[in-house]
Amino acid sequence: LNHCGATFVVRKDLVDSGKFKDLPDLKGMTLNAATPGSTLNQYTYRMLDKAGLKPTDVKLQNLSDFASILPAFSNKALDGSWNIEPFTTIGVKQGLISRYKTSAQLFGVQQSTVIIFSPNFASQHQDAGKKFLTGYLHGVRDYLDAIDKGKDYDQIIGILTKDSSLKDPAMYKQIGLPGFDPNGQLRLDAIKANQDWYVQHGDVKAPVDFDKVYDPQYLDYALGVLGRR
Repeated sequence: LNHCGATFVVRKDLVDSGKFKDLPDLKGMTLNAATPGSTLNQYTYRMLDKAGLKPTDVKLQNLSDFASILPAFSNKALDGSWNIEPFTTIGVKQGLISRYKTSAQLFGVQQSTVIIFSPNFASQHQDAGKKFLTGYLHGVRDYLDAIDKGKDYDQIIGILTKDSSLKDPAMYKQIGLPGFDPNGQLRLDAIKANQDWYVQHGDVKAPVDFDKVYDPQYLDYALGVLGRR
């Protein structure tokens, strides 16, 4: 669990009873499809495809608030859902849910977030952009060194507890934390595949040419300063 993104979880009693063993067992169950057009919404439909199921083979709800997912499992209004940390670990500890698989295990490594510069900033403040990305990548490496190697762990976790909503330092050793590429490389293949899905399903009307909007000069500069890992 050192690094993981979204995880598909199933109500624990369904797993314990053997009613859910693998994806085809979702047939007839009530699933959270999250916010329409969101990444987790896409994952839900892609997962049903993998299961050989149609959306009409399950009962879909749209819970957009992560805080409402565990209560829905608790009152048995929900059978399965994509979830994020720390809610996944909390739900497992409470005996409400069981982990099935992560998004990476089901669909391959995914690109969850990217750094974006506005056209104005990119055209007029390239030096600032290069310095920013250098500092950002340095921070990513400090984070990875702390999480993976224990280097300056308490100091890094202190920053995270101060500047994020997760205030319990002990939870950071229990949950799956976001992973980052130490060289800042983007998974353009995953981004393109996700966009293709949105285009095919009518969510994106005017697809973006990522090869044109991706500008590697900022990352090249940062790697020139920091070196590669």
